Amino acid sequence: MEVTLIGGKGFSASELRRAQDTVVSWLRSRPEVATMLAHSDEETGQVKVTVQPKVMPDDAEEFKRGLQLPQLDNPHITVEITLSKLDPIAAGQANPLEISRGYSEADTLKTVPEGLALVRARTPSPW
Repeated sequence: MEVTLIGGKGFSASELRRAQDTVVSWLRSRPEVATMLAHSDEETGQVKVTVQPKVMPDDAEEFKRGLQLPQLDNPHITVEITLSKLDPIAAGQANPLEISRGYSEADTLKTVPEGLALVRARTPSPW
């Protein structure tokens, strides 16, 4: 087996996973957040989170600032928050196993009796 090491990015895959876990845990504690989908990009060092607010705000940027995300340990890792009016999986409007054109993949954390479970879901693309 050949393994290729790619370095020089300023973060490791495990740091990126920990950063995602930190952000997701924080957002789960926020009362204004209904659901979320999160994934990280190992190429860019970005944690991308789509948040469905319980009430869609008039000012999305103000809402995102109000989430007061925790400071991450590694400055090379960034967080991008996108707001969504509707989470189709949580609303029961999409089959997470459906494979079809116009769907995109994302990871999400779901609460299960043992704690949290990572779920790879296919959700409708907003395009």
